[in-house]
Amino acid sequence: MCVCLAFSGCGKKEERIEKTEVDSSWKYLGWTFTEEGLLYHNPNPLRRGKLEYLDYRTGSYRPLCASASCLHDSAECTAVRLYDAGAMGRIGDKWYYLMRDESGIPHFYSCDLDGQNEKKIGKYSHTGSQMFLFFEDSCVTAFSDPVMDEETGQLKEDVSNSAICQYHFDTGEEELLTQESESSYYDLYGRYGKLLLYREYRDGRGILKVLDLDTGEVQEPLGDRNVARAASMRDGLFACNVREGDDIKLIELDLVTGNWKEIQTEVGGGASLFWSEGLKLMTFWEERTGGAYYRVYQYLDDGKSVLVREGEESTYFEVLDRKDGLLVGRYGGSTQMEEQFHMATMEEKDFLAGKDNWIVLEY
Repeated sequence: MCVCLAFSGCGKKEERIEKTEVDSSWKYLGWTFTEEGLLYHNPNPLRRGKLEYLDYRTGSYRPLCASASCLHDSAECTAVRLYDAGAMGRIGDKWYYLMRDESGIPHFYSCDLDGQNEKKIGKYSHTGSQMFLFFEDSCVTAFSDPVMDEETGQLKEDVSNSAICQYHFDTGEEELLTQESESSYYDLYGRYGKLLLYREYRDGRGILKVLDLDTGEVQEPLGDRNVARAASMRDGLFACNVREGDDIKLIELDLVTGNWKEIQTEVGGGASLFWSEGLKLMTFWEERTGGAYYRVYQYLDDGKSVLVREGEESTYFEVLDRKDGLLVGRYGGSTQMEEQFHMATMEEKDFLAGKDNWIVLEY
């Protein structure tokens, strides 16, 4: 099935956006993704938590610190201190990040790419954000703030005030992109050009929405289909899990044409996704006596799916980014005692061949 929505004017040649410089980045959980590299919040207690940066061009992996003599083991180190940043992204030659000031109040700051020349920008008072999009001297995020009961003076249980906002670094002011609501929850997926993709979860259903940042127009490209949180967005393509009764289907939406289609698989059920123009991966999980077991399939242009990897959770390589034939991700799993994840790189051809020759990122 294929449905077309008009995201652009008729008669205009549609082309995918080509990025030529680091004018934007996005942060999700412990990673910040840019065109030139990946910033990782490494929680490894043996080396104390710190920020570590992988440069795609040179292949170097190092703490975000300008001092050649630094041991990176104390708060005097920029990489250690900025590890506590609640969000961090790159625009041009600056890092922008969210941290508490000396009074414990969250503020946005900026600094040079080596962590020097820190500048305080302005106060930020929201909570509950997982993804931050940095672009055009601003940051967009979805927040979920606790709500106080005016009569009792206590926080309301299972109630939050949610919205998507844009924080402007040049003015230190905040702009709401959606209405604040106590009955909706928002998941931010990403941005493609002027289009902002997000999910509004309300009354037990998640609706995919596309906001035009120039006009303010909002579309629902998948209609009232119930979109699950797990999704992937890259290169003008968006893939997600859609619930239909007891079934879960995979959907691909092309943000250039506005067309969407159902991804046919022999496995069925929900999947973890990595979706880009040149590499489309679906990971299906099942519980076995010895623990979780995975199967990774590559979705091909002819509509077929090919099994490329399978095994126990401890051997799973989760692809997080892709650059010029190089895959960046994490491998390992969790035990009853602790998580055992490690950042690593791997050649795409080796990953698709089922090899385990990833290179652990260490300095």
